[in-house]
Amino acid sequence: MKFAVGFFAVLASLIGGMLFFQYQTYSTDLELGNGNFYYSQEIEIVYRDNSLDIRHHFKGLPNQRVDLIWPENIHNPDCLISGKNSCNRIDEDLTHMKVGETKTQSVSYVIPIDGGLSQTKLLKNIFATLKNGEVSYSVVHISTDKALSGSWISGLPLVGEQQLSLVNNVMFSGEGPVNQLYWTVNPMAMQKQTAHYTIYGNETPTPAFLASIDGVVKEKGHLAIVKDGNFINEETNEFLFLQAYDVDTIENQIIIKQIKQQYNMKKAPAWLQDIIVTINANKTIGSDKAQQVLAQLKEETTDAQYDDFAKHIRDLKGETITLAIMDEQLEAVFGMPTHYFEQNDASETVFPLLFSDERAVYVNDFEKEDVKVIIKDEHIYYTADTLLTHLGYSAEEGDKGYYVNNEQNAYRFPRLPGFYVHNQTRHDVKSEPIIKVADQYLIEESWLQRIFNIELEKNEGSIRIHSNEGK
Repeated sequence: MKFAVGFFAVLASLIGGMLFFQYQTYSTDLELGNGNFYYSQEIEIVYRDNSLDIRHHFKGLPNQRVDLIWPENIHNPDCLISGKNSCNRIDEDLTHMKVGETKTQSVSYVIPIDGGLSQTKLLKNIFATLKNGEVSYSVVHISTDKALSGSWISGLPLVGEQQLSLVNNVMFSGEGPVNQLYWTVNPMAMQKQTAHYTIYGNETPTPAFLASIDGVVKEKGHLAIVKDGNFINEETNEFLFLQAYDVDTIENQIIIKQIKQQYNMKKAPAWLQDIIVTINANKTIGSDKAQQVLAQLKEETTDAQYDDFAKHIRDLKGETITLAIMDEQLEAVFGMPTHYFEQNDASETVFPLLFSDERAVYVNDFEKEDVKVIIKDEHIYYTADTLLTHLGYSAEEGDKGYYVNNEQNAYRFPRLPGFYVHNQTRHDVKSEPIIKVADQYLIEESWLQRIFNIELEKNEGSIRIHSNEGK
């Protein structure tokens, strides 16, 4: 019996300790603002003096610290006082909201617009947001001077418009956030609105187009489809800009948007993003450069190798996409380093798939980081411009080929295959000593040794090149 009492006492002590620890962790998370949460928002906007005067009301706030994320180029941020509790959670530095029971807090700020609204514009990232918060519902009111001709469009559904004696008012509301606003100096009519999309344009869509679009635009959320070809290349999740009413274009744009949302592509050039989309959609979408780079890759790989690479790309969903990350996926497939995507980003022409030997290169006992070792078609090459210069030659492209010279030797490697010239003597060859790949000249390893009297020493960490000329 004593044993049982003692055991339960120890157990109670352990449980109490665990509960205390969990409470301390929970309390710390509240104070640090680590918890994720949902909130709704109402945004009141008045356009005046080439600026948006904004009153932003955050609703349904959690009882924890909430960090404010202000837009760039903000002017005059402040707490908006409307009652005794309207600012009781906002820190005096306007950086965060403190732990508290008040569910609603309001701020005001001004966003200047360069040049005002004299031209059609897409305004991005103009509203404050809350760290770790996800917007469940948004309401936006916009007031503009009556004398200013134009239309506001939001990615949210249009609720209504009101024309008064001095101002024009427009209201949007719906599920999800709002980060962008589109202003057109040419008033634009709403052609159709559903739970999933609103179509804006001054041309009436055909009945066939309207009948087809319902089967295409059915994703969660709401999309503003705007007939304005000047913005078709804009990166936006809330708008879809069209040159013409075309269902295939809309379908492709929606596929692009959905796929891009599955990756972090902020550091990826546009053509690389198109490659990610093409691989995931399994259909040709995007720029000519993207398709040329992808076609070159398919040409130089087997079907199994390409399918393996495509699987690696699909497995990257949720990750940051960069040129280096893409090259790492090729390395995982082939087991050899490559800079295929980095080289194609830097090249105006399509660069072939080359592999690299990453060992340090020493020339006459000095490390030379600009000498690269390339593996192509199972042959080993070195970057000719850099290596031959370090060996005491001048090396440059000329009228009749590639010229390599020093005081005793003059070499010419012509564009036509089958020979090279040394001190005005022609030498026939069955393979090419020097090749040009894209805009880069490479010298093959065995020919480097034979023509330039070179000794090579290789170990696990380095390649050492020694010149025997003059010995």
